[in-house]
Amino acid sequence: MILLDTNIILRSKQASSQHYKKVTEKLIELLSDGYELVICPQVIYEFYVVATRPTDKNGLGLTSDKAEKEIANIIKTYTLLDDNNEIFANWKKLVKNYKVSGKTAHDTRIVAFMQSHEIKNIYTLNKSDFKRFDNIITVI
Repeated sequence: MILLDTNIILRSKQASSQHYKKVTEKLIELLSDGYELVICPQVIYEFYVVATRPTDKNGLGLTSDKAEKEIANIIKTYTLLDDNNEIFANWKKLVKNYKVSGKTAHDTRIVAFMQSHEIKNIYTLNKSDFKRFDNIITVI
């Protein structure tokens, strides 16, 4: 099982991105290799924020309706796992143990989600965001 980070979902929907080809080829490879590709609610929230942001502000410039359709397609394509009660407790431990502060707390919540679902792998373009956790997760 591999969790897909928001940037992977975004770039797979943005044919004009320099990362589009690399990301889509890797997703096809992972699916062909039999991996279950999963997403979490946080990825969907973050996707919506960027998808509905204007293009001149580094967004996709989609209307709310178009973004909702994209989200429906994403959920059909990948397994959406639910948030659960363990995530907050895991997040608090990670924040304390890894001395997390500022914006990195968002990525820490993704790691807490992974722990709660026993997911060991994440596919992301922002490998440095998860480097501090390389003893508990594998970044693809």
